[in-house]
Amino acid sequence: MNIELMYEVLDEEKDKGRGYYQRTADRLGITEGSLRGHLNRNTRPSPQVAEHAREIAVERAKASKYKKKLDALLREQITFGEILDTIESKVRPYPTNRRCLDVDRVSGAGHPQDLALLLSDLHAAKVVPGDLTNGLNEFNLDILACRSWYLLEKVIAWIRAEKSQNDIKKIGIFVLGDLVNGDIHDRDGGRNECDMTHAAIWVGELLSQMIEIISREIPVEVITVPGNHGRCNIPKLVSSRPTDSWDWLACELARARFVGSTRVLWEGNEAWSNVMELQGYKFFASHGHELKTTLGLPWPAANRKFAERQAAELRRTGEQIHGMVFGHFHRVGSQRDVFISNGCMTGADSFGDLMGMSPVEPIQAGFKVDRERCIDNTYWFNLTDAPDSHGFSLPEIG
Repeated sequence: MNIELMYEVLDEEKDKGRGYYQRTADRLGITEGSLRGHLNRNTRPSPQVAEHAREIAVERAKASKYKKKLDALLREQITFGEILDTIESKVRPYPTNRRCLDVDRVSGAGHPQDLALLLSDLHAAKVVPGDLTNGLNEFNLDILACRSWYLLEKVIAWIRAEKSQNDIKKIGIFVLGDLVNGDIHDRDGGRNECDMTHAAIWVGELLSQMIEIISREIPVEVITVPGNHGRCNIPKLVSSRPTDSWDWLACELARARFVGSTRVLWEGNEAWSNVMELQGYKFFASHGHELKTTLGLPWPAANRKFAERQAAELRRTGEQIHGMVFGHFHRVGSQRDVFISNGCMTGADSFGDLMGMSPVEPIQAGFKVDRERCIDNTYWFNLTDAPDSHGFSLPEIG
């Protein structure tokens, strides 16, 4: 019952003489005893309190209206159908059967081996001004393109060196999420260079060109998982699904370029995790945001997650998982030749400083898999000294 309305009606009936309690109760549709009980429990609100209550009611109505609009927007946004239809190179239906990759015949001697490259935490659209890191680092889309080209040059040199000495069959590329910076955090200065639709298209084009260039050197297999930054909904407001992600959209746009390719094997993924097989060994991939840690890299959490996945895979297929790769933590590291943590493309930012972390360098990881020894070597590709130029042809962001 609105106590303010109750007092207003009571004042009107008082002016009419005796019996005003009963008349007030009749108008309000309650008993006289109920009316007196309400009045005893609630003092007459002051004009200031009444005005404040009205303001609160107005704001609550606005918030409810905003939430309905936001829910409707998110329902449209996570479908991605209209976004895909606006892009010239529309996604075509994908074949469901696995295709056989061409195997290069020119290779060195030695054990059969595969290479693996981890790509994660590109954070396309993120802006890190130099003054936020005291001149230690800057980051934007152009710098990301330059670092990606520098990485590409290093990876091509690595592939050629390995092929000259070993029997290299293919390179597996693990795309481990956070390709797009997203809008879920504002502790990095709260600024993106463009909206997330443009960022997804831009980084999808970057990714497809990188993979196409690598595939000229060696057959490529790609698997993907989404990250937490790419989520295009708000946690706890609506449910979060792997496909409700700008990362997922960017990967689908890139993957469309390789339909029917015999040089690139890339099957879609609509889950938070994925598995790739290299030289008979299975590697479990996830972004890593589900791994909780209070200090350093999350090796105890990774061990628990690995054990869970190992048990699930044994139940499902009777086969083992031999390794685990993840990103998210922006720091490279490895443990027991089983777990490999990837770095980032951004480098130092204000978030790391806020959290008391030591500055990170832009690094991506690679490793080699030998049929006899599983993980044979790990490689850290440091991109700190990337030149201020690149050879990609990317969409212009207005």
